[in-house]
Amino acid sequence: MKGFMGSRALRVTVLPKRLLVGYDGSKESEKALDYAVDLAKASGGTLVVQHVLSIGPEAYEGGVVDLAGIETALGKMLDAAAERARTAGVSATKVLSRGDVAATILREAEQRGADLIVVGGLGKGRMARLFLGSVADKLVRAAPVPVLVVR
Repeated sequence: MKGFMGSRALRVTVLPKRLLVGYDGSKESEKALDYAVDLAKASGGTLVVQHVLSIGPEAYEGGVVDLAGIETALGKMLDAAAERARTAGVSATKVLSRGDVAATILREAEQRGADLIVVGGLGKGRMARLFLGSVADKLVRAAPVPVLVVR
């Protein structure tokens, strides 16, 4: 490999130590979790598995939605995801939050000092993103740290 240092190029690999993965139990988020676990294991890092519940307050304040039941089910889903990471030898914690998905993930990443945010991508076309928006797109545009979108 010849570059500015000639044939003795210095190869530096920086692996993230604090990873946050957005997780919703979908096939795409399963892939993101697996990738994040592999990265955390390779770096000796830690993993935060986060799910953001994005339901308007009017739905659960009016009793339309059984929020406690939903949070219980989501907690079990996150427990299983964190346990998967631990089984692979990675220290993992779970976080269940409420709010706008992208903004809440960004806030959690900042509070925890995450080096990398990992999310699954749906692979939607450009027009779908234009009209619907995408959590991954919002994260990539706004995050102060690298965002890995796993397909």
